[in-house]
Amino acid sequence: MNRIILNIYENLLRVKTSKRLIENFKILEGISKYYQYYQREWDLCAFPGDRNIILISKGIIEIRENEGVYLTTAFLGRALRNIFAPRVQRFLVLHGGAVERDGNAVLFLGGHASGKTTAVSGFCKNSWGYLGEDMVMLSLNDLKVFPTPPITKNLKVYKIGVPSEIHAIFLIKFSEGMNTQIREVEPYEVLLHFTESVLNPGIITPKILNTISQVLKTVKVFRVFHSSWEDIFTFCESLF
Repeated sequence: MNRIILNIYENLLRVKTSKRLIENFKILEGISKYYQYYQREWDLCAFPGDRNIILISKGIIEIRENEGVYLTTAFLGRALRNIFAPRVQRFLVLHGGAVERDGNAVLFLGGHASGKTTAVSGFCKNSWGYLGEDMVMLSLNDLKVFPTPPITKNLKVYKIGVPSEIHAIFLIKFSEGMNTQIREVEPYEVLLHFTESVLNPGIITPKILNTISQVLKTVKVFRVFHSSWEDIFTFCESLF
């Protein structure tokens, strides 16, 4: 048996598994190496089976035969988000996507089917580092963006990004068939989105809100109506 150490959503998972499943945890290992603090430790055993299931309290992870790294990552990413993310203490956890280049992060914020995952996937295919496609983790110390597990099975993570400072934020909405519109907006619009989409609202204090407000004054903020992620990519490239 082999042992894998994962630090996901402030929980340390010590996973024992067979050699044949090691590759399935590669992406989660790459993400978890950037996290040091954890609230609780868990000992788990992962084995191949005929279904995908994780029973934290019983120490069991069953992974469907021949699932592969991306399908396993998506399954575990969604399950661990649902179990642990609402109780994260040292990060602001937002619904959104993010990528980075040279330590500069770009955030994509929006509702369901707004194009966040498509944008993240497109940027990753063009050598940007992956930071998140469903959840964005912002350090409460400085609002640096840390990588989080993806939950979409067809998202190919080519390179996991490093913790990065926010360089630009796009409030995006997919609008099929229309010409892409991008306009700069005031930081308060993003602040409203932050407070509405946070998954762990219990950690928000006046001090945290003040830190967010100060950081947002230093980044470029845009509202986007788009029918193609390539338009966002081309515009974003001009910002660097």
